[in-house]
Amino acid sequence: MANSIDPAKKDAKSKELFSDVVGRNTLTKLLIHDTTGKTAVMMGRDPSSHVDFGEEVKNAANEL
Repeated sequence: MANSIDPAKKDAKSKELFSDVVGRNTLTKLLIHDTTGKTAVMMGRDPSSHVDFGEEVKNAANEL
C-alpha cells in the first residue's frame, strides 16, 4: 500500500491514503516498542508480562 502512495500529490484521496499509512505505521511502531503492558493486554496476556517481538522486528519497525 505504501509503495502506491505519492505524498507529493495534493488530491484528497492521496492525502487520505498517506495519512492512513502514517497512522498505521505509527501504531505498529508503538505496539512493538511498548513497555507499558498495553500490547500484552491487547493480546489477551497479563499486562505485567513483557511482549518481546525480537530485534529483527523492532529494527523493521524503526524503518517504518
